[in-house]
Amino acid sequence: LGTRIYDYIFMPVLDQNGDVEAIAGTTRDITDIKRAEDKYRQSEKSLRTMIDQTPAATLVLMGDDLVISQINPSMLQLIGHGEQVVGRPLLEVMPELEGQYIWGQVEKVYREGTSFDQTEVRVPHNRTGGIQDYYYNIAYRPLTDDGKIIGMIQVAVDVTEQVIARRKLEESENDLRNLLVQSPVGICLLDAATLVVEIVNDKFIEIAGKPYEAIVGKSYWEPFAEAEPYYADALQEVIRSGKAFYINEAEMMLIRHGKEEKIYVTFVYEPMKDPEGAVKKVVVWVLENTTQVKERLKVAESEMRYKELSASLERQVGDRTKELQRSNDDLQQFAHVASHDLKEPVRKIKMFTARLEDHFKGKLDEAAQRYMDRIHVATDRMFTMIDGVLMYSTLNGSKQEPEMVDLNEVIGSIEIDLEVMLQKTGGKIIIKNTLPTIEGARVLLHQLFYNLTNNAIKFARPGVQPQIKLSSSFQTNNQKPFVHIVLQDNGIGFSADDAERIFDTFVRLNAKDSFEGTGLGLSLCKKIVERHGGTITADGTLGEGAEFVIELPVELDGKGI
Repeated sequence: LGTRIYDYIFMPVLDQNGDVEAIAGTTRDITDIKRAEDKYRQSEKSLRTMIDQTPAATLVLMGDDLVISQINPSMLQLIGHGEQVVGRPLLEVMPELEGQYIWGQVEKVYREGTSFDQTEVRVPHNRTGGIQDYYYNIAYRPLTDDGKIIGMIQVAVDVTEQVIARRKLEESENDLRNLLVQSPVGICLLDAATLVVEIVNDKFIEIAGKPYEAIVGKSYWEPFAEAEPYYADALQEVIRSGKAFYINEAEMMLIRHGKEEKIYVTFVYEPMKDPEGAVKKVVVWVLENTTQVKERLKVAESEMRYKELSASLERQVGDRTKELQRSNDDLQQFAHVASHDLKEPVRKIKMFTARLEDHFKGKLDEAAQRYMDRIHVATDRMFTMIDGVLMYSTLNGSKQEPEMVDLNEVIGSIEIDLEVMLQKTGGKIIIKNTLPTIEGARVLLHQLFYNLTNNAIKFARPGVQPQIKLSSSFQTNNQKPFVHIVLQDNGIGFSADDAERIFDTFVRLNAKDSFEGTGLGLSLCKKIVERHGGTITADGTLGEGAEFVIELPVELDGKGI
């Protein structure tokens, strides 16, 4: 029969005096009841153990208040609470659920007894101290007893990280797609197996000169059949080898907008591989260079014509230079010969004039002697003019080696040369500040300041002692140091209209009978200054004096003068 379980009840039986006179008892066999209770407890324990050990977050809600009856560690971690939540209504533990979509599904399952399954459900709740969005795969099942809903079991899997990662990936893919579509470079995506065009951007359509529907969904060589014979093998090699193909400024004939055009494009076939290294897609990157190449070809053609023209000009310049050199040589030879031949008759005129004076000494009247004097003055002026012409014509032909020249020493030597004239006229040379030392040809710089000083003395006003004032300063011209020299005199001056003309060859502003000169002095000054890489200008006031401004570089460029 085995072990049985009984329930015993004993009660005393009392007499009239209240004393126990007997004991009454009942016995009940409760073996089946106890076995049922043990089985239920064992089942409940097994369920609790199963819930606790399941890896999925699980909880059991019971009664109309949906009180937490059981909850495993995974679910506690998921909702951010401890075991003290057992025995409390779920909405009391997580009040933030009220009004949310998911709480409506909880109530519906308990109310209607229907199951609920949904993936990636957004549930904003407090897990770590603040309300955040979390995503769960959720399954709700009602619990019934004798057909009556007494509670529900909830299972949730946290997929927040996967959802966020996927959304970021989708955003990245969307950004990439937008980048491809909006890129200034033409882009076309092909399926490697079929060569079917999957994606093109606006720039690719513009370069192709064909509508979108004529390219997308078609085999790549269908819209570009004219290029297939030249580049189909290259594309297949990219798919086979997984190595990119690149070509710069390729010339091709392409039918665009219904007509054949010659264009220049730089393009790349770029393979896209799967994790195993197999080529799944090919990206075609295209940049049209037609305008740039044509412009460059025009420039190259222009440069070629320029080189040819330059070579021709160089030959012509060389020929002209040789001719000019011969002309200069001939001119210098002529100047030497002419000066010698011209001086000879002048010397004879002067010599025979002197002999006539000696022959008729004391016999010439006043008029005849005056004529003789005029012949001497004219022959002296002729000698001076011949020397001036010779110097002017040979100035450019002789090369001078530059040296450092102290202009104070130059002016000092000029004072010695003109000492007699200065004493005779009472003239003075006044240097306002110490003159600088510059690089140049000493003999030419001496000639420059000699001519200017000599003119200042020669063209003095009657009865006025000549004063020549010199001053200097430094300045920069094109980042190169220059010396700025001003020479002023108090002579007869000249009109402002003649300020440029006085540097011309053989120009005389005054009658030759009143003032000696050849008209070459200032022309020589201008040549000397220009040979030094400088400038000279003049300004004057008639009857008051003249001013010459000379600008000379402090250092030359290393070449001869």
